[in-house]
Amino acid sequence: MNKNTWLMILAGLACLTRLLVKTFVPDLILPGLDVAFVCALSLAACLLEAWFSRKETRACPVWDFVYGALAFGVLPLACGWSDPTLAAVLAVAGGVGHLILSFLFGSLRQRLKPGSYAAPAAAAFLLFLAFQGFTGFIGYYL
Repeated sequence: MNKNTWLMILAGLACLTRLLVKTFVPDLILPGLDVAFVCALSLAACLLEAWFSRKETRACPVWDFVYGALAFGVLPLACGWSDPTLAAVLAVAGGVGHLILSFLFGSLRQRLKPGSYAAPAAAAFLLFLAFQGFTGFIGYYL
């Protein structure tokens, strides 16, 4: 499976989990949809592809954007996690975020030793921290 399939599976599971938790425990406070959620799911999908794929697939930037927009725009809207305005913003942010993170992780993966499980995990974790630092930097100066 490629990273876009993993992304749809992870986003669907996250939406289903949130829906079930909100149904059975409505008073529980859960984290909202934000850039950290987009970053974590995109990097988890890239990491799962690195671990479970036999060969590295060639990425298409258009499909990375489309799948990111669908995963973070349509699925949360379908499960009642967001309203239509937030879904449109999340679709654009999710598409761009998944596109950038899959490109960066793919370029890092080409430089890693094949067959290693720790190296892609470390690369994904460091990309997550870098992305969080960048969004904090942008948020501070805007």
